[in-house]
Amino acid sequence: MKMQTNSVIEKYTFGSLLRSKSKWFIPLLGLLGLANAVWAIGLLYLINTKALGQSLPFLDAYDWLFYTVLTVVSFVTSLFFQSYMIQLTFGLGKEMVVTLLDKVRQAEYLSFLRLGEEKVRTALEDITVLEASPGIILDSFNAVVMILMGIVYLFLIDVMGATILVVLLMVILTIYIQRNKKVEQDIRSFRMLNDTYMRNVDDLLKGFREVKMKTTRSNALFFDFLVKNREEYQQIRTRAFLRDMGNRLAGNYSFYLAIGVLLFVLPLLIQLPVEVRTNFIVTVLFVMAPIALLTSFISSFLRFKVALERLNSFNQNIADSLIEMKAEKTITFPLESFESLRLEAISYHYLNPFKEEISFRLDPVNITFHKGEVIFISGGNGSGKTTFMNMITGLLSPKSGAIYFNDFLITPEAMQAYRNRLSSIFTDHHLFSENYDGHDLNSDNDEFVALLERMELRDTIRLNMDTNSISHDLSKGQQKRIALIYALLEDEDLLFFDEWAAEQDPEFRRTFYTKVLPDLKEKGKTIIAITHDDAYFECADRLLRFEYGKLTEISAPSLGTNSSQPSPLKTNSIQESF
Repeated sequence: MKMQTNSVIEKYTFGSLLRSKSKWFIPLLGLLGLANAVWAIGLLYLINTKALGQSLPFLDAYDWLFYTVLTVVSFVTSLFFQSYMIQLTFGLGKEMVVTLLDKVRQAEYLSFLRLGEEKVRTALEDITVLEASPGIILDSFNAVVMILMGIVYLFLIDVMGATILVVLLMVILTIYIQRNKKVEQDIRSFRMLNDTYMRNVDDLLKGFREVKMKTTRSNALFFDFLVKNREEYQQIRTRAFLRDMGNRLAGNYSFYLAIGVLLFVLPLLIQLPVEVRTNFIVTVLFVMAPIALLTSFISSFLRFKVALERLNSFNQNIADSLIEMKAEKTITFPLESFESLRLEAISYHYLNPFKEEISFRLDPVNITFHKGEVIFISGGNGSGKTTFMNMITGLLSPKSGAIYFNDFLITPEAMQAYRNRLSSIFTDHHLFSENYDGHDLNSDNDEFVALLERMELRDTIRLNMDTNSISHDLSKGQQKRIALIYALLEDEDLLFFDEWAAEQDPEFRRTFYTKVLPDLKEKGKTIIAITHDDAYFECADRLLRFEYGKLTEISAPSLGTNSSQPSPLKTNSIQESF
């Protein structure tokens, strides 16, 4: 029961990102370049002409109008493109985030675990970095056009002088690029350190109880990992920013070097008329701002490059390990009520990724669950019960065998439709911050109020009538009761519980086994629950036990009796109902 991975790997580049959002980006960018080129050449020509006290060969009396028109056209063009880029940038970020989260939500459970949530969070951060790229790309493009037009203008004035100046600028640029390669390496290094840091912080926050229990563990986490990581991160990040700052200063002061060459070196090498040198100096001053802008963006381009590399790596991981559902294929699933769940020789195994050998095997299971049964599953840690539960809830696809809902074969394409017919509460069940299921959680919902009373939460929880949600500032046991309320509101025929009663106090644990489960059974619900509460094993119709990947079913007569506990499945004294 394996699904086919998506063989198409989407590789991001700056061009593909921008074209994916707007097919007009390249043509519009060309139009902007043309407009800026005309503006730059015209403005340079006008400034140099007026600086030398000369007149324009055309529109001599209206040179002010020529200057005004050039400036207004440039302003309107820039305003249009900046507005366009803002919309493009925000749209691009939204599309990338939505695409990434859509891939993640369609991933299979085991594949997601292998990928790790920290890589998803990192990918989202990289998208945030890339959101700024369109605007910076546009500003850089404008700066490049201005610089190129300035160089073209220099060649129009004097070829030899322009050649010497351009060679000087190319030498400076080569040195600048070589120095920035080291900055790029530093950026990669402190980004990797930051990923490790976030994992360590996650260990501290999620494993706070375990950290608190051992001084050696707490000190190792703090001093050997968190503090050491931050010190190394600070050193590399400081070095990268100092190098970047040095590069930017060198780039900015290269203008003064160029002006010095114009004032003191060029006159020694070639004979330049005063008006030519003046034009050269004015032109160099004109391109100073664009070059300064480009140098200030170098570090941003390095961050964009690293973010693109990491996103492409993430997409590769998705292609290699995240199995995507075939959402386009409609599955027809039986609408009739549940009667049986039949498992025919389903098995599973885990591979050791380093030794490429099986590290755990769940032997083939043949069993049928019927409507209205209460089945308990027990077994030690690592015995296979959780793997079995994950298979029958559709989180893991069996390596072999078949699952039948009534007589309907659950194929890979039907797996999500099958999961939609179940309700489950896992041992580390997560309560969502919002009411994504659209349950009616208001005080005028009689069914909901009755469930609150049954779970002894009527006076404990706070209802938010505006958001139709419940405050989750509750103990772990109370949160599990809320999760049970949500599951019962789904009104599915198959219910799966994994150690649900583990966090409950003794009184409510007894209520769960002796009242809640019998009421659900009376309603025709089928309950399959992992539990270690052997004092209540007699509350089940069937008891399954896993040992070393093998399933054993203990027959009902051998479950034993406990004189201190009534057998709720054999008594008629339960009056409460949902």
